[in-house]
Amino acid sequence: MQYFTPFTIFWLCFMAVFVVIRVRLYTYYNPSGPKDPYVKKRMMKMLDKFCQRTGSCLVDGITVDYKGHPVQLDTVVFTSAGVLYVTLMDSVGNYYGQPLQDEWSLVYKDGKREHFANPLKKGARDCEIIRRLCAQEGVIQMEMTQVVIFGGGKSSKLFMPSRLDLLPVSKFESFLKYYTQKSRGILDPQEGMRALRSKEITAAPAKPAQAE
Repeated sequence: MQYFTPFTIFWLCFMAVFVVIRVRLYTYYNPSGPKDPYVKKRMMKMLDKFCQRTGSCLVDGITVDYKGHPVQLDTVVFTSAGVLYVTLMDSVGNYYGQPLQDEWSLVYKDGKREHFANPLKKGARDCEIIRRLCAQEGVIQMEMTQVVIFGGGKSSKLFMPSRLDLLPVSKFESFLKYYTQKSRGILDPQEGMRALRSKEITAAPAKPAQAE
């Protein structure tokens, strides 16, 4: 008795390959392994105080429509000096990478190594998408600044060039104080937030979109 037709076998093989690809993509864009359970709360507390002090507006983790594709953003802060875009890396381990590399790596305490997309490049694409979406709503005076924050405390180390936009969370508050020294009165934070919120959708993206 024949239990599987050639079409059924082909379909099962196709589904298996599809599942493997989806899992690899998810792992690539979302490193697994031990996480810092407190870093997100700590970062958001700093940003909340910053917004209260400066009259800035915070939009965290929304999905927007860009050219018919859903794009999930990280943390966006609209300030009178422009837009601050914050990406959080909450995995605990040693980070290796160069600003121009497409791929970085993360080595955990047990020696396991994972590769993931360069957050600086993804952040640059996201910033350009934010700029274009807000421009569609008439908000055009937007200076973009991005920063990548790393959690894990002393259990995480950055083996990469020393840069102002690559920081452990312990130095984020100092970065925000520096950021407040930038020129003021360029952007209305409320206007910028409303422009971005007008593009918000509820669907989750399969992968980051390109700002072509």
